[in-house]
Amino acid sequence: MQKGHAFIGYPALVDEGETIGVKIFDTQRKAELQHQAGLIRLFQAF
Repeated sequence: MQKGHAFIGYPALVDEGETIGVKIFDTQRKAELQHQAGLIRLFQAF
């Protein structure tokens, strides 16, 4: 909450090349798309 305003964010794992990160997106759809790529990278690491 900032200055009385609430913000909604959608977290997702993101593929950052050789690493995986977590980012917050402004829409659920954007988060879902990035999360898929992040999960693929995560499972490739093992």
